[in-house]
Amino acid sequence: MSSRPPLLRLVYMSQAHRGMPLEALSSLLVKARAANEARLITGALLYQDQVFFQLLEGPEAEVRALYSKIKQDPRHFGCQILLDYQTNERLFPDWSMGHASATPAQVRAIPGLNGFFTRSPSAFHLDAKDVNQLLDLFREGLLTTNPA
Repeated sequence: MSSRPPLLRLVYMSQAHRGMPLEALSSLLVKARAANEARLITGALLYQDQVFFQLLEGPEAEVRALYSKIKQDPRHFGCQILLDYQTNERLFPDWSMGHASATPAQVRAIPGLNGFFTRSPSAFHLDAKDVNQLLDLFREGLLTTNPA
């Protein structure tokens, strides 16, 4: 009986250098979904007020290689890892890269996160409970989601 190796769950945030129009974000998601599927990576992306919040899950070597590439992307800066640990289950097993948009009102309604997306990257200090709360909102469909 062979056991599957654990998956890596990595959540990071970064700040866009400038606003990203919906067309550019859609193009980014199309490319990410194809690449992630080939690497057995699943995840979710929230983009709000020039802040990226992204979850990546998959084989550790693949997730770490992808994150290294993401950090070099000139469209953003200030990458900061919020969670990084091994797990046996995916939060979003059917999403090569789900996407959600949160309205300012939705973000303000999240206890403890109401000013979060207006902070500078150096001020991204969420604890694991807050990060998991945001991920739960994704899973529950309480943010405007576009799974794929």
